[in-house]
Amino acid sequence: TTMYEVEQYLYNYISELSGGCDDFFEDIIIKGTFYKIIEGEKVIGVFSITNSNKLSCLYVEHRYRVLYERILDKVLNFNEVRGISTITTDSLMISEIIRRNYTIIKHAYNFKFLGNCMPTNIVMKEASPSDLEMIESVFGDFLSSYEDKIYRKELLLGYVEGELVSLGNIEYHTLNKEMVSIGIMVKEDQRYNGYGVETIKGLIAEISRKNLSIHAGCWYYNHASKKTLLKAGMAMTGILIRVDEL
Repeated sequence: TTMYEVEQYLYNYISELSGGCDDFFEDIIIKGTFYKIIEGEKVIGVFSITNSNKLSCLYVEHRYRVLYERILDKVLNFNEVRGISTITTDSLMISEIIRRNYTIIKHAYNFKFLGNCMPTNIVMKEASPSDLEMIESVFGDFLSSYEDKIYRKELLLGYVEGELVSLGNIEYHTLNKEMVSIGIMVKEDQRYNGYGVETIKGLIAEISRKNLSIHAGCWYYNHASKKTLLKAGMAMTGILIRVDEL
C-alpha cells in the first residue's frame, strides 16, 4: 500500500512512543515500503520495511494487540524482512526483541525537550533570502538546500553581541505535525566557546512559543553531541537500535 493510505496508523504509532522520536527515525519509517495487516476484511494495522529489508514499524490496533506476537512472527517470516530497525520507546517491539534473544546494535540517541527554557546570551534571528550567499559560504554543505529552508522559515542565525556564531535548523515532522527536530552548526572559528549549547537553548526558546514537541538526535558514539544536548536541557528518551540477524 502507500504511506497515505495508512498514514493514520503511522501517526498513531509515532504518537504512542513514550519519548517520541526525531526526524531521523521518522525518515527510516516513511522511506520504506508499507503493508496493511488484515483480519478478515478489516485493516487492523500496518508495517514498514526499509530499503535494506529491515522491519522499521509495526503498529497493531489496540483491541488486536493480543495478536501482536503472532503478527510479528508472520511479519518476520515475510520474504523481504532481514532485520529490525526500531527505537527503545517502542515497548512492544523491544519486549519481543529481548524475548527472542536477538543481538542488538546501538545506532543513535533520541532526545526530547521536557523541561523549562534555559536562559541564554544568544540571539536567534530568522534567516532571510539576503542571507543565502553568506550562509552557503560560512556553513558549506551542512544542509542540502538552504534556499528551501529559508523559504519555509526553518533556518535561524545565532548572534552573540552582534556577531554571527551559529546556524540553527528546524525540521518539521511529516507524520506528527506537532513534532519538530532541531540541529545546529557552529561557525568554525567560534567552536569550543560553548555556542553549541547556547544555540540549542535559543532554538528551544523560539520553538517553545509554538507549543511544539521538540526532539533531536545524535549518533550513539558521538559523545560530544550527547553532552551538548544534555547541557542545553534536552533529555535522552530513547535509543535507536538495529537487529541485523534474526
